[in-house]
Amino acid sequence: MLYSSKNTFFSNSEKLVVVALLVLLLTGSGVHVYKNVINADTEDLQAKTRLDAFENDILAVIANDTVKKKTPVKKSTEKKKKASILKTLSLDLNQATREEFEQLPHIGPVIAQRIIDYRKDVGKFNSVDELVNVKGIGIKTLNKVSPYLKIVN
Repeated sequence: MLYSSKNTFFSNSEKLVVVALLVLLLTGSGVHVYKNVINADTEDLQAKTRLDAFENDILAVIANDTVKKKTPVKKSTEKKKKASILKTLSLDLNQATREEFEQLPHIGPVIAQRIIDYRKDVGKFNSVDELVNVKGIGIKTLNKVSPYLKIVN
């Protein structure tokens, strides 16, 4: 006989511990799924809303500038216009999305994602100067982007 009630591999108290551990494992997995799947949708919606508001502000500033000036715009003046727009619309370092960071000079998709990852891992930035802790951002890059960033408490 392969199975006998007298010769079990686990005692009753060991079986109870195994069941409790399995319940904890399943509960933890459920919490993990909830945090990463359901909350991610909410965060994406909030980020999209902030990005839409940011784009609308930029378009409003551009519309005001184009009404005043009817001369053709050269590429070099477009970059200057983008920089002047960003100065009037500074980003909150603790709330900005990847797409918003990519609007900054010398910040591409990789560095923008590193800023987001750093913020998730370490927590909120206390000052703009903490950006030098992000891989790929040195003093020169910090000096170029810091006029466009702020910390809102």
